[in-house]
Amino acid sequence: MFEPGKSGNPSGRPKAIPKIRDLARSYSEEAILLAVKIMRDEDERGLTRLAAINVVLDRAWGKPMQGIEVTENKPVVDISNIPDDAVQAYHLVKEGRAKIVLLEQKNKTK
Repeated sequence: MFEPGKSGNPSGRPKAIPKIRDLARSYSEEAILLAVKIMRDEDERGLTRLAAINVVLDRAWGKPMQGIEVTENKPVVDISNIPDDAVQAYHLVKEGRAKIVLLEQKNKTK
């Protein structure tokens, strides 16, 4: 776990990755056209054609969603909408660096 306020990758993404990504993207059209050619070639082996079909479909529609199998009888909690400060507070409490205190709100009606 990273300390709050500190990056797990302080020097950032390596500079070579964008160069490689850009180079690969420059061949995208050629790669898709070749994949379609292989996909349509009835002389190619079935597995080769199937791999080409998957390449074309994945690029066109994205990879299929992966299911998650839950093997325990514990509830699954979606934390995607929990504010970051609440998640940080949870981790502080879990690590024993903070405690939960319930502050009572006083009724301000006269």
